[in-house]
Amino acid sequence: MFGHIKIKNMKIKFANNENWAKKLTFINGDTEVVDTIEECDLVVFTGGQDINPEIYFHPLSKTTSYSDIRDKTEIAVYREAVRRGKPMFGICRGAQLLTALNGGKIIQDIDNHTSGNHPVFIKENSFISKTTSCHHQMMFPYNLHKSNYIVLASSLSNQSSHYTWQDDKTLSWEGKAITEGFNEPELVYYPKSNSLGVQGHPEWMDSNSSYCTYIAKCIDRMLEVNGCTKSQLTDIEGLPMLEEQEVMS
Repeated sequence: MFGHIKIKNMKIKFANNENWAKKLTFINGDTEVVDTIEECDLVVFTGGQDINPEIYFHPLSKTTSYSDIRDKTEIAVYREAVRRGKPMFGICRGAQLLTALNGGKIIQDIDNHTSGNHPVFIKENSFISKTTSCHHQMMFPYNLHKSNYIVLASSLSNQSSHYTWQDDKTLSWEGKAITEGFNEPELVYYPKSNSLGVQGHPEWMDSNSSYCTYIAKCIDRMLEVNGCTKSQLTDIEGLPMLEEQEVMS
C-alpha cells in the first residue's frame, strides 16, 4: 500500500531558529525540535529571502535582496553541521543556500515559478509527480563536477522564459544556449555534505503526495548513510506514476 513515510524519533535543528515543525508534516513522526547542532539528527534550512550573491561569487542583480545577518548565521550552522557530519535539508531559499555552499551557482532571476503547481520528473524511477512553485531564483548545480551533485528531480518541461545570472546577462553554459540540454533542477542532493535541497515548498503540499513521500524517503536514507550514492536515493519502491490529469490539476 502506498503511503508517506513518518521518520520516527528524529531531532531537528532549524538553522535560523524559526520553528517550522508544524509545517513539515511530510517528515514529522515523533520529531523533536532541539537548540543545538550537536544533539540533532537533521538540520533544516527554511525558505525566505534571497541569499547574497557574493556567496557564489556573482555580482548583485537588481532583482535580488538579502539579509547578511541571516546568511552569516546559516553559513555558520552549515559549517558546524558539516564538521559534525549532520545531514541537512533545505527548502527554497534553503536549497539555494545549500547549493551555493556546495560550490554551485544561483540563477538570480526567472519567471513562471511564482505560483501554482507544475509537473516534475524523477528520472531514475521513471515517475511523474508535481510540486509547488514560489520562487524567482533557482539552483544551478551544473557547474560542479558530476560526482558532487545528483539531480533527483527536474521540471518535466522548463517553465521559465528566461534565466538571468545577473542584470542583462542571460544564462548560457559550456557555450550552449539554455534550451540545449538544460533541465530546471527541483530536487538536488550533495553527497559530500550529505545535504538535500528542494526548490519548491513541500510543506504546502499534501503530505501523502508521491513527491513528499519521495523526499521523506530520501531524508530517511540520508539519516542512515552519510554520503548516499545515486542508487541509494533512486532505488526506492512504492512511488506510482500519477495519471496525467492528477499531475496537471
